[in-house]
Amino acid sequence: MFDGFWSGVFGGLFGPAISRWLGRYTFWKVFVISLTGIYALMFLIASFKLGVAHAIKTISAIILTIPGFFAPVGIAAALAFCAFLGATSAKEKE
Repeated sequence: MFDGFWSGVFGGLFGPAISRWLGRYTFWKVFVISLTGIYALMFLIASFKLGVAHAIKTISAIILTIPGFFAPVGIAAALAFCAFLGATSAKEKE
């Protein structure tokens, strides 16, 4: 019950500001930077936990699976969609 409440509160407070900020950039830049950031964070977490050599093997094994590829792509596409929505709302206000 409280999950929906907090999601609505944080989405209502930070959602418009984040979409306006992302709307200043082109969509492919938002997509590529967020996708690269997700994979970099995955590698960073794995390297702290497992070590660099084992992290390379683990991350490459994760990326080559279907969920390991499509989940970060979906998150990056959602952020690019937020950038699109922020850009359209900024153009309407001008």
